[in-house]
Amino acid sequence: MTQLRTHLFLLVLCAMIPAMGLAVYVNFEQREAGAKNVSREALWAAHSAALQTGMIFEKTRHLLREIAKHSEIRRTEQPASDEFLNLLLRENPIFEMIAVADMHGNFVANTLKSLSYNISDRACFQRVVRDRTFQIGEYAFSRTTGQRTLHAAYPVIGTDGFPDLIVVAALDLNFFDKLREEIAHLPSGATLTIADRQGTILYRYPHQEEYLGNSLPGDSWLYMSRWSEPEGTFTDTGVDRRKRIYAFHRLDLTDQKCDIYVRIGIPAETAYAEANEVMFRQMTVLALVSIIAIMLTHLIGNRLILDRVRRLMIAARQIADGNLTARADISHHHGEFGQLAQSFNDMAESLHSREIERRQAEEEIRLNEARLESILKISQFSAENIQELLDFALEEAITLTGSKIGYIDFYDEDKQEFTLNSWSSGVMKECAITDPCAVRQLEKTGLWGEAVRQRSPIVINDFKEENPLKKGYPEGHLALHSFLTIPVFSNHRIVAVVGAANKSSDYNYSDVRQLTLLMDSVWKIVERKTVEEELKRAKAYAEERSQAAEAASKAKSEFLAVMSHEIRTPMNGVIGMTDLALMTELTSVQHDYLQNIKHCSYSLLNIINDILDFSKIEAGRLEIEKTDFDLPDLADNSVRVLAAKCQEKNIRLSCEIAPDLPKTVIGDPSRIRQILVNLLGNAVKFTEHGEISVSVKPLGKQSRNICLIVFSVKDTGIGISADKLEAVFESFTQADSTTTRQYGGTGLGLSISKKLTQLMGGDLSVQSEVGKGSVFSFTLPLEIADTPAIKKSTAMLPEMPTNASGNILIAEDNDVNMLIISQLISKMGFTVIKAANGREAFSIYKENQIDLMFMDIHMPQMDGIEATRKIRDYENGKKHTPIIALTADAMKGDKEKCLNAGMDDYIAKPFKREEIIEAIKRFALKARV
Repeated sequence: MTQLRTHLFLLVLCAMIPAMGLAVYVNFEQREAGAKNVSREALWAAHSAALQTGMIFEKTRHLLREIAKHSEIRRTEQPASDEFLNLLLRENPIFEMIAVADMHGNFVANTLKSLSYNISDRACFQRVVRDRTFQIGEYAFSRTTGQRTLHAAYPVIGTDGFPDLIVVAALDLNFFDKLREEIAHLPSGATLTIADRQGTILYRYPHQEEYLGNSLPGDSWLYMSRWSEPEGTFTDTGVDRRKRIYAFHRLDLTDQKCDIYVRIGIPAETAYAEANEVMFRQMTVLALVSIIAIMLTHLIGNRLILDRVRRLMIAARQIADGNLTARADISHHHGEFGQLAQSFNDMAESLHSREIERRQAEEEIRLNEARLESILKISQFSAENIQELLDFALEEAITLTGSKIGYIDFYDEDKQEFTLNSWSSGVMKECAITDPCAVRQLEKTGLWGEAVRQRSPIVINDFKEENPLKKGYPEGHLALHSFLTIPVFSNHRIVAVVGAANKSSDYNYSDVRQLTLLMDSVWKIVERKTVEEELKRAKAYAEERSQAAEAASKAKSEFLAVMSHEIRTPMNGVIGMTDLALMTELTSVQHDYLQNIKHCSYSLLNIINDILDFSKIEAGRLEIEKTDFDLPDLADNSVRVLAAKCQEKNIRLSCEIAPDLPKTVIGDPSRIRQILVNLLGNAVKFTEHGEISVSVKPLGKQSRNICLIVFSVKDTGIGISADKLEAVFESFTQADSTTTRQYGGTGLGLSISKKLTQLMGGDLSVQSEVGKGSVFSFTLPLEIADTPAIKKSTAMLPEMPTNASGNILIAEDNDVNMLIISQLISKMGFTVIKAANGREAFSIYKENQIDLMFMDIHMPQMDGIEATRKIRDYENGKKHTPIIALTADAMKGDKEKCLNAGMDDYIAKPFKREEIIEAIKRFALKARV
């Protein structure tokens, strides 16, 4: 109530605010009018004082001009001139001194007794010399009298028009005291100030001595010096720190103008005194009126407002304390307060009704929260199988409904039969059924089967009542007092029935709803977990299959690596021994036999390489390189590879390279050469007569630096039927099974070629007609290089030296391979040192001067990799000994493994004689040069 009373008082005070505002406004207007009147008065006084000041300076000008004209001062006799000037000084007491100076500032005549004065540094003197006109100086200390003074000067013009002498007079500043009369009529505290052109105070009344020579305050001087008119008014704080209304008048006495400022100041409180007195009277009256209004508000408001508000507050406090039946005891006939009381009572009634609804809603929320908590527990329950989850969900359902026992049955709509899933723990404790029936038909069920027959929940709160659907209890079953059962639906079909019984109170709609929602959520969790278990089993099966496939792939790769090694090792022996035999004296028949053996060996080697490439492609381990190469040279060299075979079969071979073909491109030249040679090899193989033509041309640019190149190999061979065209690109497949028997081959060449073109972003296609020939074409997008490719050496096969010297160590555990390479090296003149394993090779290296080593990889006791590492560690800054790997390992990463171990080069078995010769030339012979 105190706050309401305070608000009433504030309301009264607010009502008084406009009156106070009006009083303030009137006071403001009065203050403005007073200030204007004072400003006019000060301006009149300043104007009057300025007139008298101007008369003083005009008298000064007149006197100095007359002296300048007088002939007495031009005489050379100083006494006469001094006497003349002293006479004038006595007649004009406003001056302290009169003198005549030459053009150097030295006195030639004066009213003083000495001539040892010079005024050339005075600004006034300098301006007269410069402008040749009357000048008024600035505030200064006189050197002659030692008094504060103001100088005035006038030139004595000679016959040539230039000054000969300067007449100077020093004004007595105390003479300005006569101007006091101009402010005598002004209010107390008024001031009169005279300042020079620099704002220095020449005269101030009152307190002349205290402020003489000081500068005017910055704001005042700034305002006066910048004012465009000769007079003006403003308000500012004076040098005595008292606020005044100032009026000033500027005297322009010379050509320089702004020579003297006359300023009158009247205290600001004088201008506002009358307005302030009126304001005080008005505020006093308003304060008295406000006090009377507050007293009346207290008396009348307490009876008409506060008492009724107090009754409303009592009723509101009772309602706040929980008594929703409390009402406000105010008649509705009491105007607005009566209407407010009626509205308050209606609100209280509404609150009472809502409180009842709120309690009911809280109970529903509590049950919902309990259900959601049960669902959360069920969803987070770590069950090993769905049965454990359903058992846990049944216990949560019993707790949610406040029941003692419960059950879950699965239901099959097609068979119309129930399958017992689980009983609650309470049933198992109180029932003594020894052999519960797990499967029951719908037609044989009693009340608990009605949920399925009616497809809706069934509630019975008095199980003792007679009911024709009752069929009794099984022997050992506990007695039922109340019963609730609901059907569980999935895709509009009943999939289960859940029951609860023996609640301490009656089952109601909320129990039905909560159990229905809970079991719907549970069944969704069951379905989700069922899918998850199926997915988990499928994932486990897929992982098992993936691991099996990975193991098979790994076994396949290991098998291929082993088989490659095991096949290449004897192949190296066959090819090497054949090369050695071809180097002996042979008959022509023997030479042909050995050439055929060598040809068959390389054919077998090509098959092995095809199988390895196919395996790499299938496993996704084949990498495409990117390097600069000369495209026309690659095409020409590829054709040259099969030129001899074409010549043997009397087949014409041509190669057409388009003139606009890019010369240097970026790609994998070895794989492009492999595809081209494979297609050419097939063309030679299946062509008995006619011709084979190769063409390479650009199809156009795909982007700024990517050009699409098409390679075509056309032959006049046996051709391929239309229904077999796609089959030729399948692995281990040829167009006709008789082709394999007649021409040989594995059926991998075209499959590998097609996959290689696809890996490089292109494609391989064929056009053919039986009996007329075929055209195989493949397109590749190749990047055009900015710089020409560095040409590799295309010299003839290296010539084998015969007079070399030095020690070459061969580490090889295979006797045949040892024989081949040692014979080859011995023929060059080198001394061959043999080692059967890596350990033996390392020992020999430490005891002998070795120029070059050929190191096998797979050897007993110590392999070639470990031996190489030991040799490199042993060197440790000593002379480097070249080591060349000589191995049958040809899988991906084998070469890098050798080079990373410290080897200098890598030669794969079966090696060619030329490779050994070239390696010796690069490492052994070059080191001796």
